[in-house]
Amino acid sequence: MNDRELIKLTISDFATINQSVPKEQIPLLRALRGEREVPLKDGTVHLMDEDDLQRLSNAIPSWLRWLVKVPIVLSYNPETGALSVMGDQWQEEAVRNVLGLERDEKLKFYHLDKLVMELGSLVFVIFAVDLREVISSKGVENE
Repeated sequence: MNDRELIKLTISDFATINQSVPKEQIPLLRALRGEREVPLKDGTVHLMDEDDLQRLSNAIPSWLRWLVKVPIVLSYNPETGALSVMGDQWQEEAVRNVLGLERDEKLKFYHLDKLVMELGSLVFVIFAVDLREVISSKGVENE
């Protein structure tokens, strides 16, 4: 398999993985009241666990429960190791509360382990890769 074929396969794999993420997110309070199913981009439905919802609710201030949407989607770039919250400032605030991070602290890949352990069914990860960087680093852009 040459580099071009490998890159095409990698892109296809990332696209497949990234289709298994929520099509929409709902307010935490709605989920706590029983609306725990969310549609995924691939057409399936994901059921959020009641215990995970309760753990998130307990980890954040009561006023934030009105603003945070679930499930939480994180973007991970394997090239740089960067991890970020996809969503608004309230989702990021909730993640920081769960992890015990200050506002100026960056999310690291190892934080993902704690988030998954604490909030398993509420965490989705997408892969964010700069394909131009991958292609140019492999020297296959003009093949």
